[in-house]
Amino acid sequence: MNTTIFSKSYWKLKRRQRKQIVILLGAGAAIPWNGISSDSIKNCFIENNKYEINGKTLGKYIFEILDNYYDPNKSNFETFLATLESILNYKLSLTTEGKNIQNTSFSPSIYDLKNLINDLFDKKDDDQSRAYIYEIYTHYLNVVIDKIYEYDIQINDKKHTELNKNLIDFIKYYLSKGYSVKFYTTNYDSLVTQSISKKIPIYNGIVKYNDIEWLFDKNLEHYKLAKLSYINLHGAIYNGYKYDMGFGKYINIRKPEYYSQQLYAIGAQGGNPNEMLLYSPIITGYNKSQRAFSEPLNISFNAFANDCNDCVGIITVGYSFSDPHINSIISTLTSWNKCKFLHITIADTDNNIDKNEFSRLNEVANFINKEADENEFWMKDANERKFIYKKGFDEFLKNKSNWRIILPGNYNIQY
Repeated sequence: MNTTIFSKSYWKLKRRQRKQIVILLGAGAAIPWNGISSDSIKNCFIENNKYEINGKTLGKYIFEILDNYYDPNKSNFETFLATLESILNYKLSLTTEGKNIQNTSFSPSIYDLKNLINDLFDKKDDDQSRAYIYEIYTHYLNVVIDKIYEYDIQINDKKHTELNKNLIDFIKYYLSKGYSVKFYTTNYDSLVTQSISKKIPIYNGIVKYNDIEWLFDKNLEHYKLAKLSYINLHGAIYNGYKYDMGFGKYINIRKPEYYSQQLYAIGAQGGNPNEMLLYSPIITGYNKSQRAFSEPLNISFNAFANDCNDCVGIITVGYSFSDPHINSIISTLTSWNKCKFLHITIADTDNNIDKNEFSRLNEVANFINKEADENEFWMKDANERKFIYKKGFDEFLKNKSNWRIILPGNYNIQY
């Protein structure tokens, strides 16, 4: 093969590809639309009295254990759900009949959850205890789903008219300059889709199945070619599953008009060997990496990796950099020699960025502290390729001069 000819053909093809901006939305991105915070969900768990143990709500009981183990108030609702999922895995493995290395986790053989498990399953036989811990786990999972739905259904309320208009103008700004805009979110909502779908066509990684249900698109080329897309990396409250006679198996579906609660236990693909994971429309807790290899999330993460590898700009909004699997994709696969980076966050009253968030950001994007320029609105590295905006997403969207910072070239920051 003539490598010189191959090289010229390759780069000619690359020049014909669309320029693209990747925008990753974390929990903080939804706050302007009255999205619920992590602390609020934690308080819902603590106050929820459906399950009680030793005179306390189950949420209060478990968080007290976690606070005694960690520093007080360092654990969050995901820690709580991870605890329940660990207990679920423990109990399912402990009570499996015909245990073998293919169907049972080794966890019950090496650790003991002590008083909590004994108190939870007092006087319950194996079948009852298996059903009971799954019932508890799904209850709290559905608390999260209900809270997400509460704000997701009011995205287009009149109080958000200006905010939605600013978001639409923000997207049109890049589209008008020939860029593809690829939204990915760790949230479980349809925020961007609802905000803009009546104004701009958007691709959600789904294809029509029947009048109310959609299937997940498995053709990665469609994700790549989409001019504007919005993809949920951690699942969505509108995801579900059903048994399809034609396929002869359970299939993943989305019902855009109907949100889905966790109802029935069915095994999920992915995960560690021998470790039973059960399907959930959303993924939270500490098994995200395992679940990321399950359909349909494995499709979304492959698309995310492809887009990070071939973009000229990455914008992270309200993302705490607490998900190692996402951090790894950004830090490893982004072509930093051609890509600019912008993180949008909210600084505290003293204009300081959260130290833990900033430390994790540094590890992912190698943000340069030395000789960095900073004021109450911005921080930028010495090379003017990496930026932090400190006044939140809603304020960022109001000023068009902010938007061009991520584009190739040098632009003066408007203070």
